Amino acid sequence: MIRAGFVLALASCSHPPSPPMHTNDCTAAITAFASADPARFRPLPASCTLADVQHALRQLDTTTRGTLAHRNDPMTIHWFASEQLPEIHAWFDPSGHLVLLDADRPPGTLEAFTKAFGPPDHRLDYPWHATTIEKGELLWLARGVVVIQKPEVAGLLRAGIFAPTTLEAYQQNVQFADVETVDNG
Repeated sequence: MIRAGFVLALASCSHPPSPPMHTNDCTAAITAFASADPARFRPLPASCTLADVQHALRQLDTTTRGTLAHRNDPMTIHWFASEQLPEIHAWFDPSGHLVLLDADRPPGTLEAFTKAFGPPDHRLDYPWHATTIEKGELLWLARGVVVIQKPEVAGLLRAGIFAPTTLEAYQQNVQFADVETVDNG
């Protein structure tokens, strides 16, 4: 009788199961991008913050400054990583909103993106290493996806996600322009 009471007491003291990992639209989009699987990509909500990225990815100890498009204020770029993407750049505007999440040399092929999204909405010229890749920037604006591809280079050069927008707004606010300085700490 005492033994049965002891087992009952132990069972009633067990801890409840852990709550599910916090997920919102931002962390879901960030996690999907980090998978490097175009079929999982989803648009980046316009309301994402550094806390959302920190919640979803492993932070690296690097911060840089850079410029996107025709913005006047430099942006802060925090570096993160995932199992599939060893270097992910999270571009934040001065107000702290995540504007672009991108990665250099992502695994996969352009065919995987066209299979997932269909033909791109636009193909823009892309400045790269003091040259221009003609029609190398492929955009799916309603999906918030950009891919950079140079035909004579194996694989992709870059891939990124952003909030869905128009072509004009993308070119004014999101399109990659330049990286200024590195601050490793």
